Amino acid sequence: MNPDFRESWSPSAVFSPSAARQQLLEAKDWTYIDQWLASHFDPHPVPPFERNSDTLKALLALASYNETADEEAILKSQVESKALRELKERHEQTLNTPTPVTLLLPHLTPPGSNALNSLSLLTVALSLPPTTITPTTLARSLTSLTTTETHLSQLSLSTNTLISTLRSELSRLNSLPTPPQPPSSQELQSKTLEFHTTTHHLTHKSSEYSSRLESLRRSAPDPATLDTISIPALMDFERQIAEMKEHVLGLEGQVKGFQGLPPDKDMARLEVERVEGLVKDLEGKREGVYDKMIR
Repeated sequence: MNPDFRESWSPSAVFSPSAARQQLLEAKDWTYIDQWLASHFDPHPVPPFERNSDTLKALLALASYNETADEEAILKSQVESKALRELKERHEQTLNTPTPVTLLLPHLTPPGSNALNSLSLLTVALSLPPTTITPTTLARSLTSLTTTETHLSQLSLSTNTLISTLRSELSRLNSLPTPPQPPSSQELQSKTLEFHTTTHHLTHKSSEYSSRLESLRRSAPDPATLDTISIPALMDFERQIAEMKEHVLGLEGQVKGFQGLPPDKDMARLEVERVEGLVKDLEGKREGVYDKMIR
């Protein structure tokens, strides 16, 4: 047998007036909760749940809060309805009560009606409260609105001009050719080494030509003695110059043979050995081809 059942139906519990009163109150509360849940879940049945004192307390608190919220909503609806009804009555009284404008409007000429209509539209456009509408406030508001409109027009014009300038500049930039890519570090190092080698070579050649020019100046005859120089001596001197020129050209040809070699002596020797090896390989291939042709 369930121990809770035994406790509930024990003699002390059954014959105790306070326990019986407590059970009666709980039964009434459960009846109220069942009706409240059934009204909220209608037309669907109430989902099953555990029935104990904690659940009853939570559901009673939720029902109380729900009733309070419903009462507040009803009270709010009643207040809003009453306020709306009062506004409607006040509006109807305003419509039925003649005003200076309504009394004056039938007696206005068409230009006067147009002026009054323009004035009312201006007042609405400027969002002026009815209590502050005077000719001075209308003039000030209209002047301020005109100034603001002019300022905004100037800003719009400046913005459009700036946009047009930026678009033309963007088109010009897009039409420009693609800039060349900067050289890599290896290319830059190679160009620097080549420039250094060329500079060293030109410096050496300049010194050589300066020494040759100086030797030519020393070997040249004195202008005072040119009258005593014979034609055969001039021809011999010209021949020496031609031989020296051929010698210089020969030296330049020898120097050109060393172009492309690294500036370092050991690296240049290795490069020469590599090229000699290639030459020997080509000679061997040539001999092999020649032998095949003979056979």
